[in-house]
Amino acid sequence: NLSDLAFEWGSGREGDYNDEDVLEGLLPHPNLQSLYVKNYMGSQFPRWLMNMSIAKYNMYGSLRRLDRLVKLVLVDCKMCEDAPALGRLPSLEFLVLDGLDKLTCLGRSFYDMDDRRASRNNSSSEVSNTLFPALKSLVLSEMPNLREWMDAQAESRRESNEDVKVFPILEDLTINKCY
Repeated sequence: NLSDLAFEWGSGREGDYNDEDVLEGLLPHPNLQSLYVKNYMGSQFPRWLMNMSIAKYNMYGSLRRLDRLVKLVLVDCKMCEDAPALGRLPSLEFLVLDGLDKLTCLGRSFYDMDDRRASRNNSSSEVSNTLFPALKSLVLSEMPNLREWMDAQAESRRESNEDVKVFPILEDLTINKCY
């Protein structure tokens, strides 16, 4: 019945103290609704966070996405170079990326455009062609090296001549100190 989960490391540390291994081993339940990560010092997020999916340990070794995740807050993860693949999470309403100092681009992986399985496994093309379908609030803050935010619609048209909807119900967008 755990719905909210926070991982927070002390601030002012030097080195990662095996942060990557620690977080990789702390797999949340796929019914998680809110995830907060602060002061993580690994150079990359764990696989389950990057793919937003949890291995379902059965005889098929399949993955279950964090489809019930409503809120994701990543704060002061200063060494991470890539953002997680979030674009196809159907319930994600609130997203905060704050203090990801080494992040330089929000692109294909952020939109989860590399995952064509979502299109094939979904009976509704409306859902599969919509990125960030439930996102209402997006905060991008304190990312001094962010140089590019790719246009998902242009990428999709160039790749497959398909139109995608991006952020169809976004109400609040905050961009602060992203040079």
